[in-house]
Amino acid sequence: MIRIQFDFPAEKIKELDGLMQEVNVKTRKDLINNALTLFQWAVEEKKAGNTLVSMNERTNRIREIVMPTLSSIAQDAEKAEVTTNGRGKKAKAGSV
Repeated sequence: MIRIQFDFPAEKIKELDGLMQEVNVKTRKDLINNALTLFQWAVEEKKAGNTLVSMNERTNRIREIVMPTLSSIAQDAEKAEVTTNGRGKKAKAGSV
């Protein structure tokens, strides 16, 4: 087991503790583990080329989830799709 220590401003600790109460999580470790699970899922979805959205089921309103780190993953995945087709031109994988 490796111990990691974080320094947070007092206001962020209040936010963390408030989230813990809201979602009924007993420890900060559990809260961080849950957040990490969600973030890992989001990263895999973006790498697969998917758009992450939140949908209000009552109104059918859809909002894209925007985070700079996820945007950079999508850009990196898009760049990885581009290959050289042998004539020095860039083309998407599978293009001729």
